[in-house]
Amino acid sequence: MPRHDPKARERRFQRDLSADQHLYELDVGEDDDGRRLDAYLTSRLSWRSRDQIRQCIQDGDVSVQPAKDQKGALLPRLRPSFRLRTGQRVSVRLRPSAVGVEEQGLEALRSGTAADDEVPEIGVEVLHDDAALLAVAKPAATSLYPSRRHAGRSLIELVHARHARRSDPGPPPSPCHRLDRDTTGVVVFARSLAARAFVGEQFERRTVGKTYLALVRGTPISDDGVIDAPLGPHPASAVQLKQGVRTDEGGKPARTAWRVLRRAREHALLELRPETGRQHQLRVHLAELGHPILGDVLYLGGDEMFLRSLEEPLNASDFARLGRETLALHAWRLSLVHPSGGEAIEIEASPPADLMP
Repeated sequence: MPRHDPKARERRFQRDLSADQHLYELDVGEDDDGRRLDAYLTSRLSWRSRDQIRQCIQDGDVSVQPAKDQKGALLPRLRPSFRLRTGQRVSVRLRPSAVGVEEQGLEALRSGTAADDEVPEIGVEVLHDDAALLAVAKPAATSLYPSRRHAGRSLIELVHARHARRSDPGPPPSPCHRLDRDTTGVVVFARSLAARAFVGEQFERRTVGKTYLALVRGTPISDDGVIDAPLGPHPASAVQLKQGVRTDEGGKPARTAWRVLRRAREHALLELRPETGRQHQLRVHLAELGHPILGDVLYLGGDEMFLRSLEEPLNASDFARLGRETLALHAWRLSLVHPSGGEAIEIEASPPADLMP
């Protein structure tokens, strides 16, 4: 096969995650540049141990495109210590015996034969749909990709199940960016490899306009401002994914512009425009500002509450401390250049009614 076979690349574009298979495809972002392959996969496939991930790599069930070392040389076989680079794509095939998750009505949803109690309760609100792009509104408490704890309820599974019911479905859509599980709002999917590359480049170059809404605790003294604080892994947290402001070599530049839209006695609704795209950037920056986002279990509730929430449901006292039961962060608007024709488009997802103070 030729080294750059276009048809082979198209086949790798996106597997159907509503089907009965266990292939996970992950894009390496800026924050994971230089990270070990085994550590990266352990953080993304959190229901698998690091030893199990290493075994998958050694068994040849993991591939990286393009699989090159730091000098650009192709590697004959991946090792757990392989260092990832921004823009690479990691594919992992988990064998059925190693997954341990159950399908939750997705086959019935694809075929249209599901009874009412078999169809996942979470619907997919379509915001934009054409030959190149699909945009949907992600509901609260919905992961983008499947996991052991949320199998059958991820956004990509629901989008793929909807897509499979088309008369001429073609390749299933592939997400162009990410949102945290608890964040609601706009998510854009591409319908082809070329469209995903075109939109992905805009995200990499930070030319995509992103506007969020957040309901925060307290009311800022000023009406607007810019938070310029580098971010990186929190050095003193027991939670591995927690980020914090870092002024040492562990911090990467992060800027967020904000302004107050509405004020209430104890809360304020803010419009946020992130100029960078660091992990948990808005949540950390607002906590640093002294106005954490309501419902944020990690950055408002703290390490103890977050770790406890992984083992048991939060109680009324916890929700009283958080101010609400869901994270009050919404990806409101996304503006980008369309892959077909090069015109600028803006996609908007109506905010949840309970986001307004």
